[in-house]
Amino acid sequence: MAAGLRNDGCGTVRQGKEDNQVGEGAQVHGSVLKPLSLYLARNGLTLEDVSRRAGVTLPPAGATFTRFFSLNDFAHLLEQAAKLLNDDCIGLSFGGLTDGGPVHPLMLAVGYAPTPRTALDVIAAHHRSLMDLAECNVRSGPRKTELVWRLSPRIVLQDHLVDRIAGALATRLTTTLGTEMMRQAEFQLARPRPADIRQHRQLFGPSIAFDAAENSFSLPVELAERALARHDPALFAALVELAQRRIADRRQAVGVAGLVCEEIALNLARTDLSLDAVARTLGMSPRVLQRRLADQDHTFQDLYDQVRRETAADLLRNTSLPISEIAFRLGFAAVGNFTRAAKRWFGAAPSQWRNNED
Repeated sequence: MAAGLRNDGCGTVRQGKEDNQVGEGAQVHGSVLKPLSLYLARNGLTLEDVSRRAGVTLPPAGATFTRFFSLNDFAHLLEQAAKLLNDDCIGLSFGGLTDGGPVHPLMLAVGYAPTPRTALDVIAAHHRSLMDLAECNVRSGPRKTELVWRLSPRIVLQDHLVDRIAGALATRLTTTLGTEMMRQAEFQLARPRPADIRQHRQLFGPSIAFDAAENSFSLPVELAERALARHDPALFAALVELAQRRIADRRQAVGVAGLVCEEIALNLARTDLSLDAVARTLGMSPRVLQRRLADQDHTFQDLYDQVRRETAADLLRNTSLPISEIAFRLGFAAVGNFTRAAKRWFGAAPSQWRNNED
């Protein structure tokens, strides 16, 4: 491991200085950086320069586009690039760029699915081979079938990231389903309506909706079950198996501490979050979880404190949320408890630390 970096136990390599970079368990495959890098180059910037300005550590040179890295860092990269290029729709702007390199197996598998419904099922079941989402599932009702997804609440800068994920999904599904079927699709995004929505309408169609409770893509039920002409059973099965293998490899690499961090992040607002509750979710006894964490030189309380501290830093630094709202999101029963924790973490009360960071 490079000098000055350490593994934080949640699957993220972080800089030695605690408040220099926010780390978390949710990750994304480095292949998402390739089109961004091409777009930046076309506009006179480099990925390395933008990452330095954003305070983000990229995967090592030579493995930048093949390693997993922090999804939160990707969100920060998009935010910084949007500011430098004055591009409010940067999540959509570089979607069509490619260098002709290999496509992720999950995206390839979607292209050879037997039906749109199966394609959505594959995305929901295997999204972790490409990125970690807090939720990703398929719902079927009497009139429509929809893929629903949301990001971890620890990711504060979500708008450009929501655009990028939805844009990549729309591009791949258009290739798979065809433009005629996509005209009857609907997208809902859990992000504020931009001042200029022309790019969104061009990519997602006139049915695009903003300020939704969750992100979703939906099709009429009869279209979701329609046979697709490009279906290749053997190739589809092989690509799905490859995506499954990538998920298994990731789970082995992350370890139990990373899984615990993810569960803590997803339930951070709970005031009663405990080792017992997380152990039940992970399918093991509290004693076994405690022992497995100890084998990795961690305790549940240390990881809980770490997730809270990192999320607090990101919310204070990157949002204008009231201190009381941040305390609630972090699972503190009272603002005073959050204030005492912040003084321990940052050496200052939340409002004072926020002012010093500005």
